[in-house]
Amino acid sequence: LSSSVGAFSFQSEYPFEMIGKKGSILSPVYTLLNPMAEKNYIFFKNIFNLPIQEKSFVYFVDIIKEIVLDKIEIKSNFVNEINISKDLIKKNVYIFSQNCLGIPLYVSINSKHISFEHTHPPHHYILSDDKFKITTNFSFNKVKSIIPLTSFFD
Repeated sequence: LSSSVGAFSFQSEYPFEMIGKKGSILSPVYTLLNPMAEKNYIFFKNIFNLPIQEKSFVYFVDIIKEIVLDKIEIKSNFVNEINISKDLIKKNVYIFSQNCLGIPLYVSINSKHISFEHTHPPHHYILSDDKFKITTNFSFNKVKSIIPLTSFFD
C-alpha cells in the first residue's frame, strides 16, 4: 500500500433489544475525539422498530459547571451527522440524548488519517442484576437535572 492509502475495519451491529425502546445515552466526548484534528464528528445512529422519524435532541453538557453547552436536533431511524467544534472537546463535556436510544460513533479526521471510535453502554461493565438502576442513578439523573425541564418539551 502507498502512504496515501489507508485501511480500516468497522463492524456496525445494532442490538435488537434497542429497536423498540426509547431512552437516553450518556457518553464522554473528550476521550473519543481529537481536539487537534481538522474535523470531528459524531454520527448518532438510531434504529426504531416503527417506520417513523421523530424529532429529539442531543445535548452537550459540562458536568462540572452544570450547564448545557449546545443542543442539536436529531431524528429517529436515521444516522445523524453532528459536526463537533473544538470547544466541545473537553474532559468534562458529555453528550446526552433525550428520549432517543442510539449508538454514537466518533470520527476525527486529520490529513489522510481517520480515527473511528465508539463506546459500550455503562451497564455492560456492571455485574449485577440491577445494573440498569445503578447506571441511571449514577449518571443520568445528574445530567437530567442540568437540562432545563422545558427542554424536554420543546
